[in-house]
Amino acid sequence: MLDDISRVKTIDRSNMRSFLQRTPEDLQEATNIPSTHIARTTISKMPSKIVIAGVGGSSIGGDVISNWLSDSATVPIVVSRGLHLPGFADEDTLVIVVSYSGDTSETLGQFDEARERQCILYAVTSGGRLSRVSREHNIPIAQLKSGIPPRAAFPQIFGSLISILYKYEIIQDTEVVQSAVDELKRIRLEVDISKDTDQNSAKELALKLVGKFPVIYSLERMSGVARRFKNQLNENGKVYSKFDTIPEICHNEVESWPELKSDLWRSRCSFVFIRDHSQEDNETRIVRGIIDFLRKLGIDFSEIVGRGTNALARLLSAIYMGDYVSFYLAIAKGVDPTPIDEISRLKKSIWLRDSSLHESP
Repeated sequence: MLDDISRVKTIDRSNMRSFLQRTPEDLQEATNIPSTHIARTTISKMPSKIVIAGVGGSSIGGDVISNWLSDSATVPIVVSRGLHLPGFADEDTLVIVVSYSGDTSETLGQFDEARERQCILYAVTSGGRLSRVSREHNIPIAQLKSGIPPRAAFPQIFGSLISILYKYEIIQDTEVVQSAVDELKRIRLEVDISKDTDQNSAKELALKLVGKFPVIYSLERMSGVARRFKNQLNENGKVYSKFDTIPEICHNEVESWPELKSDLWRSRCSFVFIRDHSQEDNETRIVRGIIDFLRKLGIDFSEIVGRGTNALARLLSAIYMGDYVSFYLAIAKGVDPTPIDEISRLKKSIWLRDSSLHESP
């Protein structure tokens, strides 16, 4: 069914596929923002801490930045998804406020707190109140293209974060971005709609997940990939899913695995491991032990393996593969992946209770 191009296009009425196809180019363009779209300001001081504030599709870029720079950053990088900024955020903290719509209530609350605390501020948005207030107060803005689903803006947001952190000398070299872009282009060729299922690993995995409860595990340093995949399965595929990390699960979740031997759990769960083809020996030992444990329970599992010549390429390639899997899963179920009716319904309900809340991430 996934090889019938006309059928795919009929189901994908809102054309999510077009956003997927543009991912490499959007990332490349956004990473060049310092010389084009971002207002150039003089940096008066370097931050001692970094907070990336956002929720939903607007926050994933912060997770991946944190994963990527975890071993090299000289300052702590924290992703804040709450209603308030972390208590440590002060005038020496760079707060990058990310709201695709510019009207996300949780994120705007953190933005207002950052202004009150006189934090070093940067906004990443396509418009809304975040854009208006930032311009009024001369807060620099990374301007995103408008009119697309926030989750599809990931490459723009991520590229903007790279540009901002390069400006503040947190990221020293952006040349690795090009090799990551090249890897994404190779993946696009391999998993495009024109590739039949028997030669398309994204389509094959999507079909394995139809009617299943996907359980996603990743190395801790790839947790942003696992979260992104889980969220994409939720929003694109319209399926319930969960994620957790390795080695954390070895100290709690594994205790519940014997229940998976029951026919009920065995028939519903489908495990997906997010891996890196350049794992350390210790990481490989732990992952193999977990997989052997599941095999002894008779549990089937699949893998998404990040690939490329550097850590950034491996993170982004795994994300890109997961994005395509979630898209094909929606098509296999016969649902348009773009609309998010349940999210809109919940937000409307919350908004009716508190008119100070806004809408999109």
